[in-house]
Amino acid sequence: MPYLQTCIDSIITQNYSDYELIISNDHSNDGTNAYLSGLHHPKVKIYETPHRMSMTEHWEWALSHSRGEWVIFVGQDDALQSYFFQIADKLTTQAANFGVRTISSRRAYFFWSGCEEVYNERISYHAFDTIKIKYTIIEALKALFFKDYFDLPQMYCTSLFHRTLIEEVRSLQNGYFLSVHPQDANLAAIASSIEKKYLRSEIPIGWIGTSNKSAGLAVTLDGSDRAKSLIDSTYDLSKEYQNLVEKSKFDYNYLAGNFKYSDICVYFWQALIQTERLRPSAIQKILLSRAFKYLLFSSSFTRIVFGKLGKSKFNMFKEITVRNKLNINLIYIISIFLSSAYAIYIPSHFVLIKFPRKLIDFILSNRVHYSVSINSVKDITLPQASYIVKNKLKGKGWI
Repeated sequence: MPYLQTCIDSIITQNYSDYELIISNDHSNDGTNAYLSGLHHPKVKIYETPHRMSMTEHWEWALSHSRGEWVIFVGQDDALQSYFFQIADKLTTQAANFGVRTISSRRAYFFWSGCEEVYNERISYHAFDTIKIKYTIIEALKALFFKDYFDLPQMYCTSLFHRTLIEEVRSLQNGYFLSVHPQDANLAAIASSIEKKYLRSEIPIGWIGTSNKSAGLAVTLDGSDRAKSLIDSTYDLSKEYQNLVEKSKFDYNYLAGNFKYSDICVYFWQALIQTERLRPSAIQKILLSRAFKYLLFSSSFTRIVFGKLGKSKFNMFKEITVRNKLNINLIYIISIFLSSAYAIYIPSHFVLIKFPRKLIDFILSNRVHYSVSINSVKDITLPQASYIVKNKLKGKGWI
């Protein structure tokens, strides 16, 4: 409940009136109903789902009640930056000038109390006064083989989608916008399939919140080799999330293996192959080809080897190779060649790479005319963090 109130306050306390806030309550039993019944605001509309839903179904249902020109999802333990509407107006104007319908921003993180076993910091915020056009195919290839899909537009906390894009996707998918688990990978797959380019802001427009109520964290930790006490505290949430996925009217593709495998690149690939109506059939054939699968799953195997996924995921990985009829020995060989490229994206395992990357980050973060960086402020609240970064951006004249 404290998460939800902080999230809503981050929106309705801003000095701005041209928006609608859709709050969708998926049968919460933690006092949310009592709080929402006392919430009276002219820009707020409150709905309750007809029954418990998977996350993707819930987001699709909530989206059906929105009417705005630009749309963004915000989770219960997330928030919008206190300067969100100021910068969003500028970004949407520039997007229109460039003819693009998706906007992505750098991610800023807030780690709620209780996550210390996994995250040693309370906030991570970095901003650069830069706006540029990026090409989705390049970022999508990175997301499939080396990193994650978080730099792609996801319409979640740090991304905006235009209404015309939403309606175009619905027309191609029998009235559905979202149709795949997990929902953020689904959104990245949509942006990658429909749009050739997107607008990228290096000033974050939202906070990605992480708490022991974060379903994504619960699923990621379930079966991993780390943070035992946090795994125990989120066990029920993880099971509920996965049960709802299994009962959902939307599928999780058999070829991607167990949902708990939770490799971010495999999630993205699975979302792509499940949204085949959004792209030419030739691209779908490439995504499902044996050669592509060998590259994809060899890359995934390197993340097991380097501990990114956890050694306990190996049996799940072997099951994936069987389902896709891949030779695991050949995957071992390919992964050796991929490991040097993958090292760039996990520098903590390579001292010689880690040092210059840290040096570059340090130099950039201390060029005060160019960047704003805040890390590891102990016991700071989310509103306090928002106040600090807003004042810093104001001081630089960025907002």
